[in-house]
This record gives sequence, structure tokens and C-alpha cells, in this order.
Amino acid sequence: MPARRSGTPQRSIRPDTLCVGELTDVRLPALRTLVITAQGRGGYQRTNVDASGFPRGYFTRAKRIHGFSTGDLVRAEVPGHVKTGGVHLGRIAVRAVGSFRVGKMDGINAKYCRVVQRLDGYDYGFHCKQGSRRFLARPQGRDLRAARR
Repeated sequence: MPARRSGTPQRSIRPDTLCVGELTDVRLPALRTLVITAQGRGGYQRTNVDASGFPRGYFTRAKRIHGFSTGDLVRAEVPGHVKTGGVHLGRIAVRAVGSFRVGKMDGINAKYCRVVQRLDGYDYGFHCKQGSRRFLARPQGRDLRAARR
């Protein structure tokens, strides 16, 4: 095997080549695994019924309200003077009135919401190897503000 010439950059070590033996000077970055969970796309039923089978309430016929649909991942930046003030990130439940539920916070106006990810039936996140910490993936390379218009 020929010796390496001095002055050439050392090749990077790939993680899949580390299974051949013991290497003491190798440091790997924190490994993150993409976690995908099936959430579904919603139901087809248009009427809620009570225990006796009588109609209790009706869902709206429109699929999108102010450009949002139930299940979209949104970020709501609500000013502090409003009752629901703060930054809220989560799945949205839309209503025909325009007052939405984001995560567990109820009564957020549509003008404060911005789409992070449209509903596609799955929930995405990363799982870090050091602990069981999960967080939402951030989409890259797309301008999602234009999708709201």
C-alpha cells in the first residue's frame, strides 16, 4: 500500500466504515433520526351525532377557511395585548368564523397564523440519540408565506 503524500487533505471517515474495528480518535456528530408518524387525513363524516343517533352539529362544507385546513401545522404569532398572546406552534383546527385552535390554545384569529407545513397525513420530527428529545422538523428551501395567499 503506498504511503500518503504530505500536504494532501485527510479523507473523512464515514460512519458506515466504523464497524470494521476499534478506532479511538473518531468523533461522530450527534446522530438524529427522522421520525414519521401516520396521522391520517381526517374523516368523511359531515354530521356529529349524540348517543341516541340524533344530529348534534354539522361540519362546514368548505375544505379551506382563510387558506387553512384542519391539520395544517401553523405558527401563530399573536401580539401581547390580545388574550391569547404569544407564539403558538401546532396543528390547527379551523372554524368557519375564522377563530382557530392552534395546539391547545383556542380562539386565535386567522390573520396571526402562518403555514409551516400543509396536511399530508404524516407528522415529522427528529429523534436525537443522546436523549428522547423530539422537535418539529423545519421545512427548508420553500417560501411558505406565499402558500397562504
